[in-house]
Amino acid sequence: MDLPLTHRWAVTAIEDALQLHRPSDAYVFQSTAVHLADTTVIPDLLVVQEETPFHGDAYDAGGVLLVVEVGQASSAVYADSGVPSYWRIDPDLTLSCFHLRDGSYELATAAGLGEHLTVDFPWPISFAVDHLRLP
Repeated sequence: MDLPLTHRWAVTAIEDALQLHRPSDAYVFQSTAVHLADTTVIPDLLVVQEETPFHGDAYDAGGVLLVVEVGQASSAVYADSGVPSYWRIDPDLTLSCFHLRDGSYELATAAGLGEHLTVDFPWPISFAVDHLRLP
């Protein structure tokens, strides 16, 4: 299934922002599978540590630093697998960043169009949320 251009643009904008300051021991991938609990999922964006095991065409959850999803995807499977950070891009292009705490995600920060988002995890990054919008 082809994703809408607006969806692909937003994911690529986040990927570009992450890649700009990416440490050498981490990788950022679009549409790459990860083993979670009893299933394998393909988030829109996946950030893994360099030494994360890869087998059966997917990464192990233990080395995942961040997943990014566009829309209202369920974060429960990521939390259940211990993924420390989950970002969601909503239809109005609000970017919400969640961190795992005591087995569930808590909102760390969120920003919408016309605002800048600044986070420290998976590494320090700051960018204008307007970049998520297709020009």
